[in-house]
Amino acid sequence: MKVFKKLLWIVLGIVAIMALSSAVYVYTHTLEYVGNIETDKLSKKVEVYFDTYGIPHIYGEKEEDALRALGYVHAQDRLWQMELLRRISIGGFQRFLVRI
Repeated sequence: MKVFKKLLWIVLGIVAIMALSSAVYVYTHTLEYVGNIETDKLSKKVEVYFDTYGIPHIYGEKEEDALRALGYVHAQDRLWQMELLRRISIGGFQRFLVRI
């Protein structure tokens, strides 16, 4: 019975460490929704507002500038998604290799 309790505490400790490290990783690699970016590609000012759900609202004086900002916002979201999926797939592949 003592061995079972000790093993249970070890497993709970490992799970707690993994949960904490996962939470730290996710919170430090989230997207930046505030700040200013200056570029010479825009001819007029463009404002991008993110609501509480993370949905971007883009306001620009020229349609071309607004579309360029849309492309930037979309690329930022897509790169984060691709990085997350890459890390998930590496973990799955490593588990697959362990079974072989």
